[in-house]
Amino acid sequence: MHQLDKQDFVLERRAYRPHVTLARKVTWLEPCAHDPVRFRVDSFALFHSRSTPQGVVYDRNEEWPLGVR
Repeated sequence: MHQLDKQDFVLERRAYRPHVTLARKVTWLEPCAHDPVRFRVDSFALFHSRSTPQGVVYDRNEEWPLGVR
């Protein structure tokens, strides 16, 4: 049993899909400095999220494959 299960913390059972959220419920974002983040990807997708009474739903608008170097 996972330690969080012992604390009545509900873990998601769905598979993890790595992603980057650029902004969510933001009206203004102050610029900030940070170190670069590097990772490899094989495609790029644009999603639109919408809140529903059952939770957030993510709709894929478009997906583009990226060339392999």
